[in-house]
Amino acid sequence: MHVVRHDLAGTSIALVIALTLGCGDPSGPRVGAIVVSVETPGSSSLLDPDGYTFSIDDGAAQVLASNASMTISDLPIGDHVVQLDGLAPNCLVAGTNRRTVQVTTGTVYVSFSVNCGPKMGTVRVSTTTSGADPDIDGYALTVGNTLRSGVPVNGTFDVTNLAASEQTIGLAGVADNCTVDAPHPRTVTIGNGTIVDVAFVIRCVPAASLFISVFTSGVSRDLNGYQIQVTRDGRFVTSAQSGPDGGATIRGLSTGSYTVTLFDIAVNCDVVASNRRSVTVTAGEQTPINVDVSCEAPRVLAYVNSPAFTQADIYVATTNGNGVRLTTDPGREVDPDWSPDGSRLAFTGFAGALSDIYVIDASGANQRRLTTNGGESEPAWSPDGTKIAFTSRRTGNNDIHVMSADGTNVVRITSDNANDAAPAWSPDGSRIAFQSERGGSAGIWVMNADGSAPTRVTSNAWGDYQPTWSPDGNRIAFAGSVTPYSRGISVVNADGSGRTLLTSSYEDVRDPAWSPTGGKIAFTALTYYYGSSIEVISSEGIPYAPLGLSGNVSHPAWRR
Repeated sequence: MHVVRHDLAGTSIALVIALTLGCGDPSGPRVGAIVVSVETPGSSSLLDPDGYTFSIDDGAAQVLASNASMTISDLPIGDHVVQLDGLAPNCLVAGTNRRTVQVTTGTVYVSFSVNCGPKMGTVRVSTTTSGADPDIDGYALTVGNTLRSGVPVNGTFDVTNLAASEQTIGLAGVADNCTVDAPHPRTVTIGNGTIVDVAFVIRCVPAASLFISVFTSGVSRDLNGYQIQVTRDGRFVTSAQSGPDGGATIRGLSTGSYTVTLFDIAVNCDVVASNRRSVTVTAGEQTPINVDVSCEAPRVLAYVNSPAFTQADIYVATTNGNGVRLTTDPGREVDPDWSPDGSRLAFTGFAGALSDIYVIDASGANQRRLTTNGGESEPAWSPDGTKIAFTSRRTGNNDIHVMSADGTNVVRITSDNANDAAPAWSPDGSRIAFQSERGGSAGIWVMNADGSAPTRVTSNAWGDYQPTWSPDGNRIAFAGSVTPYSRGISVVNADGSGRTLLTSSYEDVRDPAWSPTGGKIAFTALTYYYGSSIEVISSEGIPYAPLGLSGNVSHPAWRR
C-alpha cells in the first residue's frame, strides 16, 4: 500500500507539473497574421488594369487589386519577407519593395504605395535604302505631328516615351529621287511598355541636281542673305541658305519641274521679275538657275505704337530702322494716312471716348484739328491731296463723309441704315472702297467718289474689313475673316472675282496697307499672348524678313 500510494502521489505531481508547463510551452502552435494593402493614387486610366500580385517568403503569388488589402493568417511567429510584383511598366513602388516584417501572435500591417505615370511605349524604326544616289543625310521620322531627326539611311532608330495609343509613323526628309515603299505612312498601335517594330524600304533612282546662283545689287543691300526653298507641285522638297552673292547646290532631285523661292528678303529688296521661279531638271545632270535681287533705299512707314494700351501715338520708321515718335498727346492717336506728297499725316485723335480728324507735318510739327464732332475716324487722303474721306457718327450710325483737306466743305456720301466705314480712294480718285454691314454682314463695297452706284465686291458670313487699293487700281486687299475669331489678308479683283487668301500662315491679322510700288502689303499680325508686330508680304503672299517693329504696334501706312 505504501508503494502504491507513493506511485499515485508521484503521478499527481507529474500531471500538475505537465499541465503547468503546457500553458506556456514555446514548442506549441504559436502563429500570427499579415495584412497586405496597396494604394494607387491618380487617374483610373493610369492604373494597372489587372492589379498586382504579392508573395510572402517567395511563396505562391496572390492577386491583389490596385487599391485593396488582403489578410494572410496562420503565419509562424518570426521574420517574413513580403514583395509586390506584377506591376505595369508605367508603375513603380514608392520606397522599398521587398520588405522584412516580424510576425508576432497579433496582426502586422504592410502597406505599399504605387505611383503610375503615363502609359508609354517605343517604336523601333528600321530603314533599308537601295538604288543609285541614295539620300546621304538620312531621314527624319514623323510620329503624328511630331518630327524626330536622326534616322539613318540603313539602320535602326528608337523613339521612346511615346504615348501608348494608335500612332501614324512616316519618314520625312526623303530625297526627291527616292521613294518609300507603301504603305507609307503607316498606323501602328503602341502598347504600354512594348516595342513596336516598323520597317521602311526606300528605293532611289539616279538623281538630278540644281545650282542656284544669287546676286544682289542696288543700295542698302541685304547682307544677311536669303533662305532658298525648293518645292514641287506645292510640296516642300528642301531648303538651303545663301549669302547676298552666292548660291547653293540642291542634290537628290528627280527628273521634273521645281519651283525656287527666296525667303528672308529685306523689305527694301525684291527678286527681279518673279520670286517664284520654275525650273526643269534632268537625272544625272546639274541645272543652273540665276536669281537676281535688287535693293532700293528703305521706304518710310507710319504706324501706331501703344505700349501702355491706354495711350497710343503715331510713329515713323524706315523699313530697316527704329521708329521716331511724332505725337505726344496723352490720349490715343491712330489710323495714320499720308498725304500724296508725303509731307503730312492725317490721323484719328481721341480725347477720352471722343475722336476727331487731325493732320500733322511729317516732322511732327503743326498738329491741327480738322473736325470737332467727336465721332470721326479713319481718314483717307484723296490721290490729288485736295480731299479727305473719313468715317463719321454725326448722323447716329457710321457713314462715309468727304471734306476738303483743310476740314471745310464736309459732305455725307453714304446714308444707308447699316454701318459704313473704312474708306479708301482708288488710285485715280474716281471711286471709294469701304466696308459696309449692308445685307447683314460686313463686306467690301465700291462706290463712285460722290457716293453713287454702291456695289458689293465681297460676301463673307463672318465679315470682310479695311479695304486698300493696289496702286494700279486693279485689286483690293482687305482683312477678311477666315474663322469667326480670326482674319487674314486677302486680295480680290476690283470686280469681285479672284479672291485669294495671302496670309494662311499667320494667326490673326489686321490693317492691310499696299506699298506705293504695288509689290508688297504691310499689315498688323496679332498673337494675343505677345502683342502684335508689323509684317510685310509680297503681293504673291511670300513673307519678307521681319521689320523689327513689335510690341503693341498696328496700322502701318506707307509714305508715298
